[in-house]
Amino acid sequence: MNTEKRVKRVREQLIISELSELNITALKVIETNSILKELDCKNIYDFELKVNHQTGFVNTLMSASALGFENQYKRLLELEKQIDNKLSLEDLTENNKLSITIISKIREKHTEYYTSEDLKTKKILEDVMKKYNSLSHHKRGQIGFNLQNELIYSPFSELRF
Repeated sequence: MNTEKRVKRVREQLIISELSELNITALKVIETNSILKELDCKNIYDFELKVNHQTGFVNTLMSASALGFENQYKRLLELEKQIDNKLSLEDLTENNKLSITIISKIREKHTEYYTSEDLKTKKILEDVMKKYNSLSHHKRGQIGFNLQNELIYSPFSELRF
């Protein structure tokens, strides 16, 4: 038995949209990393500990302001809020592009597969369509659908009993 999943539908527009949003977020991650490098810190928490330790304050904004890092700290907080844990530096390649893993996850998220029940139904319907389409146009007119969507002989069928 074939266990390979068969693709039913790929929602390309959703994939493109989400990747586009993540590319914008990637720019914010890169900017955050750049600011942190400038401040010689690994992350925002590290920066907060560092400036509070240097000043003896408990309010990081006051510490950052006292040391002349207020603008960088505010920007880091703003970027952190915009990034909202959607992406990290580890999700980017060395060239600051989205990693293959992230792209694959997005593609998988917006790809729908046939269930085993779908495949069984599809096979039956394909057999029915093949047999129906093998009939001449005149013979196809011998059957139709009733109000319950059941296939029946047409009221005008020459084959009705």
